[in-house]
Amino acid sequence: MIKPRRRRLCRALAVLLLLGTTAAASAADPARIDWDEWQVPHVTAPDLPSGLRALGWAQMRLRGDSIARAYLSARGTLAACVGEEALAGDIRTHQLGIPDRAREWLVAQDPEMRAGLDAYAAGMNRWLQHHPKREGVAACLQTVEPSDPLALVQALLHVGVAGHSLATQAEQWREQRGSNAYAVAPARSADGRTLLLINPHSPWRDPFTVLEQHLVVGDTNIYGMTFPGLPLPVMGFAQRHGWALTFNDVDGVDLYAATLEGDGYRFGDGTRAFTRRTVQIDVRDATGALQHLDLTVRSTLHGPVIAERDGKVLAVRIAGLERPHLLRQLWDMWQAPDMARFKQALAQQQMPITNLVRAGADGSIYYLFNGLSPRRAKGDRSFWAGVVDGGDPSLLWSDYVPFADLPQVENPPGGFVQNANDGPTSASWPTVLDRASLPATLTDDRRTPRGRRSLALMAGAGSVSLSDLAHMASDSGMDTAGLALPWLVPAALAASDAEVAGLGRVLQGWDGTATPASRGGPLFAEWSYLMRRAGMPVPAADIQQLPALGGRDEPVGVPRALTILREAGRNLHKRFGRVDVAWGDAYRIRRAGLDLPSPVGRDELGAFNAGRYQPVRDAGGATGRFDLVDASHFIAAVAFGPSGPEAQGLLAYGNKDDPSDTATRGQLTLFSQGKLRALSFTNEDVAAASREVEQMEMNP
Repeated sequence: MIKPRRRRLCRALAVLLLLGTTAAASAADPARIDWDEWQVPHVTAPDLPSGLRALGWAQMRLRGDSIARAYLSARGTLAACVGEEALAGDIRTHQLGIPDRAREWLVAQDPEMRAGLDAYAAGMNRWLQHHPKREGVAACLQTVEPSDPLALVQALLHVGVAGHSLATQAEQWREQRGSNAYAVAPARSADGRTLLLINPHSPWRDPFTVLEQHLVVGDTNIYGMTFPGLPLPVMGFAQRHGWALTFNDVDGVDLYAATLEGDGYRFGDGTRAFTRRTVQIDVRDATGALQHLDLTVRSTLHGPVIAERDGKVLAVRIAGLERPHLLRQLWDMWQAPDMARFKQALAQQQMPITNLVRAGADGSIYYLFNGLSPRRAKGDRSFWAGVVDGGDPSLLWSDYVPFADLPQVENPPGGFVQNANDGPTSASWPTVLDRASLPATLTDDRRTPRGRRSLALMAGAGSVSLSDLAHMASDSGMDTAGLALPWLVPAALAASDAEVAGLGRVLQGWDGTATPASRGGPLFAEWSYLMRRAGMPVPAADIQQLPALGGRDEPVGVPRALTILREAGRNLHKRFGRVDVAWGDAYRIRRAGLDLPSPVGRDELGAFNAGRYQPVRDAGGATGRFDLVDASHFIAAVAFGPSGPEAQGLLAYGNKDDPSDTATRGQLTLFSQGKLRALSFTNEDVAAASREVEQMEMNP
């Protein structure tokens, strides 16, 4: 073990060595990066441009491959690097005008944010200049432009999430979302501090991977997660407040069918001309040569044309593409000293989608069903979910539901707010929002088994400590098990078939969780799958009732359910040689050269710590084992008190693209064990955790 004095000497030597490659720090720009053992960059800088310059360098060091792919895709130039596999995406990017609009957005930035984007790009370019030997997609990114992050904002949030109907990849993101968030008031916390749980979920692959970073600019100290290629954390915590985001069902995209007439299209009582522009798309062929494709993009008053059929064109209108100041809003949110200023920042309405859950050191807790929901003259959700008449002027919207009219819950009597991708009326318990008062096209106000589990955990918790909150993040108890087992187990135990009765005993001994050593979960999961396949999904209790009230009367068809249970048991015995299989034997995390037991439950079964799995197959077909492909990634449990925040957290799959990284393997192991690590936030904590230092000078 290195003694403290020796450790300080090693750090000093590391600084000198790094300064030899990055030049001496300038007094005008003394930005500093402290790297901890988990490969988290802790950036300290006197102003925003200096801090973002350092973060540009740090992000490129961490996830250069991810950033290269993301930027090239957002530019519509990925096919020139990887070939025809990216052509459809490049065409869609240019149809939607993302590259040109990103340059327009850059011009619209205020001086501080423009300087920050310039510096962020400069930091990335400095890293590229110092690391010219790159392979794969990373070799195709020669220079980063200040407009690249703005193109990425559009590609990720406006098209990738809000515009989920436009691409299969985005549909996967929308379908696989599974984020959780809590804010707990001091009256409900064990020590009088305000608590926050940040627990987003998404697929563990690009373009959905995230990174963890820490930025201190003057008096602004922010720690959180962002997407590689975006400069600011999109969620996390600061000195006196923090927030989590979860995806919601704001419908910010509409499809219009317009009838062709001559060289234009019919609109109202007349004909309108298309707006036309031509772009060139380069595609690398199998020989390595570039082929050139000229693409003519037509647009109606609604938006760009993305398809044509039977004398009609299909145009798309996406909310928020005329609002270029998301990064400014984020920075204002991070700097907001209190709830009133925080709401002022939110009222800028630059975010196209997401729920928000906030906690503050002043004891305030807050939920917002956030997003840009068009103010539509007529129709309900089902009407706008289809293709609407592009010739009807009354259907062309131009503004959004104002911030004041969005569903919000502040300091409810239950002492907590939550979201698990369910609707706004379940934000608290007892509920304080009325479903009938919600705008007709705003939300379906949906309910999910995981959302019921989330409510049950917090509503039944009594007083909650920071440690309790951290344990909740790893809770894998399955909501559907609580509904089904009360009738399934007695029926199985009473069966005359000894095989079925034995399976009932397995389920009777199961604790209802997906902890790796727990036996019985794979049997229940297999039975649930076979029940759904047979058209007999596991029943749900009254969705308006608190889950703690328990299950309901047994469903019709119990004999059929027992027959399916026997089939499930035989499937497990065939694959594993036993029916009481441990969860961690069937459900695995195979990543970065590791093969670990998974502690993650299945989302469709209502686990709070939920994920989605991919079946493992071999030459003989299904093996009965599953690989985790979508789950929690950045987790932070935070307590806000008079002395500042205390936080525990994790980035499950690590902070680097390199799968051989020791820190990546360490975090995966902690995740498998259901553990979190301390997050270094104060200057003293960062200094103690620092393992390497880099300092950035003013000019490359």
